[in-house]
Amino acid sequence: MERWRNVKGLEAYYQISDKGNIRSKDRKVNRGYGEYLKRGKELKKTLSPHGYHVVVLKVNGKTINKRIHRLVAEAFLEKPEGKELVNHKDGVKTNNKLENLEWCDHAENMKHAIETGLAHSNLKKFEKEILEEYKKGNVSVDFLSKKYKTSPKNLKLFLIEKGIDVKSVADWIRKYNIDKKVLLDGFKKGKTNKELAEFFNVRKDLIATYKYQFKKSNLL
Repeated sequence: MERWRNVKGLEAYYQISDKGNIRSKDRKVNRGYGEYLKRGKELKKTLSPHGYHVVVLKVNGKTINKRIHRLVAEAFLEKPEGKELVNHKDGVKTNNKLENLEWCDHAENMKHAIETGLAHSNLKKFEKEILEEYKKGNVSVDFLSKKYKTSPKNLKLFLIEKGIDVKSVADWIRKYNIDKKVLLDGFKKGKTNKELAEFFNVRKDLIATYKYQFKKSNLL
């Protein structure tokens, strides 16, 4: 028998079921000329670019996009401290039944993604190279994800699962005492990665990492 519970945070408007179905609730609506009862109905789910079932909810004129599997977990599963992600146990992103869902942390999520084949295959193919390069401390997650054609999120989770402390570009700029404004100005003046690496006395691939970050932030 299908069980229904209120959607967390939207209790007065929507309900989610343990089968992954969602519906609006009956509610009174005032249109200015009087109040009437608006009947609830089951809502249509769509497939996101990442392969998850999502639904568009409307509250007070605003639209909210929600992933179905997370709504099910929030309504039916107690969330352990420190676990903010929701796994599909069988690796099928559209199987949103309660028994197929579990709360997990980033490391568990990455491990599960690798075991079920959800993580990018290049993480497995280039595992040794990725670990060796990152451990040198001169390249960022974004730089490596671009080089090995995998997503930054999966790469970051992969490194965390391997027990590696993931640093941001800002961490490296502080570590090597690189003046961000001077570096950016050098790029804008047409200086090459090699020239800037020699100026700051760091490796060329580290400069390439910063250049990628500046372009990503639309600074170049």
